[in-house]
Amino acid sequence: MKKLIILFVFISSTCFSQDIIFNFQKAQLYKITMEGANDFNKADNIGRTMEKMQLAIFSYVDPTTSTGYFIVDNFYKVHEIEKAINNQSGYKYIGFEEMQLSETLFLEIYMKRGGFGTAEFSNQPPKKIQMGPFNELTYSLFNKANEIWDKKYKK
Repeated sequence: MKKLIILFVFISSTCFSQDIIFNFQKAQLYKITMEGANDFNKADNIGRTMEKMQLAIFSYVDPTTSTGYFIVDNFYKVHEIEKAINNQSGYKYIGFEEMQLSETLFLEIYMKRGGFGTAEFSNQPPKKIQMGPFNELTYSLFNKANEIWDKKYKK
């Protein structure tokens, strides 16, 4: 009985401790237009909410245009993001556009989420962005951003 309990604890701990892993080749990018994300706090809030709900792997919402860039692992998540945006008070989903996730676009999204303006991209490498409790995701995103930054800007 004791061995059975230990086995159960081991199996359940490995099942519940699964971390989200970022796979650049399999990721999909969608540009989602919405109303209500018109200042930094609102834009940041809606992006982080989609990540906390595990609808988006990574996101950046531009407060000047109320446009969000959401990296997801499958198309179905876009419809879930639509529902979630419409269920948030003060936000309204307008539409989406599928985009090709290139290294340049990924780095731009990552750097903007990290607080860098476009003119500052080449000045310093990306900062690590902590993705809540998902350490593997944090490091896989950070490592990919650093790899791209090194190729593009490191002298």
